[in-house]
Amino acid sequence: LERSSVAGRVVRLEAFDPEGADILFFSGKPINEPIATKGSMVMNTDYEILKAYQDYEYGEFGYPWDEKLHDDEWAQHVRNRPPKSMDV
Repeated sequence: LERSSVAGRVVRLEAFDPEGADILFFSGKPINEPIATKGSMVMNTDYEILKAYQDYEYGEFGYPWDEKLHDDEWAQHVRNRPPKSMDV
């Protein structure tokens, strides 16, 4: 993965797995908010990072993902789980 924060530069992704790769790429306007990161978590504050890890450990982080599922199987997997209430 190559990336640059300079406008107009090219982003290059290479996958060396013989089975290929799934890539999710986002682009958008800056939102001018703080960024906090730790491991795979990205939030706005260190507190939100801590809360996200706690939610993950308690199983409140969303649906378990079995990467062996095909798209149709994944859609059925999600449909079979009722939504959890969200504290706002």
